[in-house]
Amino acid sequence: MLAIVSDLHLTDGTTSNWAGDADLFNVKPGAFRLLYAKIADAISRRTVTPRKVTLVFNGDIFDLLRTAEWFGVNEADRPWSVPLLKENVRRHCRTILKRTIQHNSESLSWLNGSHPDFPAVWGGNPEVERVYIPGNHDRIINLDRQCRELVHEHLLGRSGNGRFRNFYADRDHQALAEQDHQTLVMHGHEGDPFNCEFDTSGNPRREEIPIGDPMT
Repeated sequence: MLAIVSDLHLTDGTTSNWAGDADLFNVKPGAFRLLYAKIADAISRRTVTPRKVTLVFNGDIFDLLRTAEWFGVNEADRPWSVPLLKENVRRHCRTILKRTIQHNSESLSWLNGSHPDFPAVWGGNPEVERVYIPGNHDRIINLDRQCRELVHEHLLGRSGNGRFRNFYADRDHQALAEQDHQTLVMHGHEGDPFNCEFDTSGNPRREEIPIGDPMT
């Protein structure tokens, strides 16, 4: 069984609208409890229980652009600057990502399955395989080992630091023989010249800076 979630745009809260202590921008943790409850309900109504649920986080789960951090750093430290001090950019991105994880810790505990109420909501359903695909607002995560480690731990619920693939194809899924179709999952910026750079042959150059970054 395949479930896809994209564009949560979790931020560190520094650019959110607030109502007292309530952050009006970031998605509330209860939404992710409901997500798993809905998936569990869909499983309960199937005649054959799937062996695995693959949950694909399809890009822009984190937003490293919508933050006040970039207003307080040197111009060359910003992700869209030329010349670009790449190591400084990565250092700031680590700071932003750590703050974002802390600010959304309960939501992430639901997403990675470590929330204490998760077993009760998920019940006896099959294991969850979690897959992360970087988007344009979190593309820098794939360029920094420490950022990748943080995403492995706090979103996927496991250790690791390897680079993330930019697509998911369920031809790799063990249950493919039980399906009558295949699915290719990619984040939408791969087809958007404002948010993804391309070479002369039309291939994406994911490490290059798209014009959408400074526009954001």
